[in-house]
Amino acid sequence: MEFQSRIIFMSYIIYGTGKFSEVLFDEININNENVSAFTLEDNLINSENHLDKPLLPFSEVEKMYNPLEFELIIAILYQEKNQLREKYFLEGLKKGYPMNGFVSNQAKVSKTAIIGKNNIVLGGNLIQTGVQIGNNNIFWNSNHIGHHSEIQNNCFFSSHVVLSGNCKVGSNSFFGVNSTVIDNLVIEDFSLIGAGATVKTNTKKNEVVK
Repeated sequence: MEFQSRIIFMSYIIYGTGKFSEVLFDEININNENVSAFTLEDNLINSENHLDKPLLPFSEVEKMYNPLEFELIIAILYQEKNQLREKYFLEGLKKGYPMNGFVSNQAKVSKTAIIGKNNIVLGGNLIQTGVQIGNNNIFWNSNHIGHHSEIQNNCFFSSHVVLSGNCKVGSNSFFGVNSTVIDNLVIEDFSLIGAGATVKTNTKKNEVVK
């Protein structure tokens, strides 16, 4: 897993116009940062604006908003096991955007934590000592990410998830609301942890834990 330092940009372009785009727009405003525009696949656009900001065709967005001056962030949830968000994250990189993601200033993140690209960390999250997070993960509000845990890429954490210390989480995993993973476990790729579930043993790839 490779990590790079996260640079904070003060003006964002958000890919997406669903409910999550509204949540993310609000969280960015709470951070006293700015959203300049929204973007979407050309054939999905049926308006010139979204939330009183320009709505731009994705095919042209880098021509209108220079990747050296603006940040692109992908507001797609866990569709297609998080693979749809991964697709647009990679396309954003190809367009030249830094894809540094968004971390709320209402989250508590250890100075020793390492966070990769296009991660979205909403308010109320606690990310403890020595945590390593790959790329393109979403942490909805108020999760506990325990010390020295390692999370790969393209995962989704719903609200009030407890990932205990020293766990390893594979790519494209999903954690439902109020789910709990006890310490020192391995959650393999594409695991689905249901709402309210308690995980007490390692999972297998594609396993569903209810």
